[in-house]
Amino acid sequence: MTEPYQTPLSPISVGVNAEHLRQRRKFWLRVIWILIAAVIVPPLFGLAGTVIRMIEAIGELKQTGKADPEALASEISVSLLRAAWSIILSFLALIALIGSFIRYFTLPKLITLTHKANTL
Repeated sequence: MTEPYQTPLSPISVGVNAEHLRQRRKFWLRVIWILIAAVIVPPLFGLAGTVIRMIEAIGELKQTGKADPEALASEISVSLLRAAWSIILSFLALIALIGSFIRYFTLPKLITLTHKANTL
């Protein structure tokens, strides 16, 4: 036994598994980009929905001229729930993004024959 410990992420030389590894790396890279969008987009829509709903609620209050606390509270409640759900969705996407980063960066490294020839 010449080597006391061999790392589980040992490099893979070009061969049968090289194309499969390239496809897996492409897949995880696409997943990462989709999850980045899933982290960014829901809070934007939640914020936009909250602002629009609050404007509608205040506009309705302005039109009627009466302060109906129950109706106003209902409108505000719906808008805040929309924002809360978008933040929850974004948080779940963030957790999945972290997992995808870990998976992508723990894939074995691919060493090409040309790289080996240049280093020798």
